[in-house]
Amino acid sequence: MDYTYNETLRINLEGSFNLREISGYNGPLGKIAPGLIFRSDHLGRLTESDIELVKGLNIKSFIDLRTDKEATNQGTYPDELLAEATRHHISMIDISANYELARGEAGKEYIYNRYVEMLTFGKDNIARVFKTIAGHTEGALLFHCAVGKDRTGIIAALLLEALSIERLQIIADYAATKRAMENFQMWLQEVAPDELEKIRDVAPIILGSREEDMDRTLIFLDKNHGGAVAYLNEIGIEEAEIDVIRDRYLL
Repeated sequence: MDYTYNETLRINLEGSFNLREISGYNGPLGKIAPGLIFRSDHLGRLTESDIELVKGLNIKSFIDLRTDKEATNQGTYPDELLAEATRHHISMIDISANYELARGEAGKEYIYNRYVEMLTFGKDNIARVFKTIAGHTEGALLFHCAVGKDRTGIIAALLLEALSIERLQIIADYAATKRAMENFQMWLQEVAPDELEKIRDVAPIILGSREEDMDRTLIFLDKNHGGAVAYLNEIGIEEAEIDVIRDRYLL
């Protein structure tokens, strides 16, 4: 079957390019409930009107996947968002862009290889993220990294697999970042044109969100760990915790 991404899940803001609701996806165990899960890029650029909109989403847990250095350089959160919410800082493995590795023929493997690195060497913090998700009980939850593509994409894919969402929908959710990255490059052209020029030739790789990269990553989990749920079990997430996540987020 085919699946077309539902663009109404995207929340248009001035200071964030990739804030999206994760809902409506379905699988054999049910459909994801609306208004409970969000994914995004970092929130350090939000305008006053953005802040009011995000406050209206009733987010009570923010999971920040960035490194300390990124959080310092990019900004953390407007105080208004944490007045009645908690920020959980769980730094995923840093896969900062390596422009040399992303060039040429070898660049086609760049993103997939980074995802395998994350899953292989970032197990402890991935486990911390999922224990935080399982422990979240009130309001909505949002997880994010710097641009909301790679670290956020891996957590989203693992979560959607744990919820038994059909794989075409998981891949479409990942690939929906393409549009956000186009907007990000337009913003970069205005505020940091030298940086954009530096990455222009590798932007399709560094900022790309290709379906085949996520498809291959999920196949990697199938072949090497018996699937995403088995991987989560392997890194310390108990079946009871996965059941809690399913009970909370599936209709």
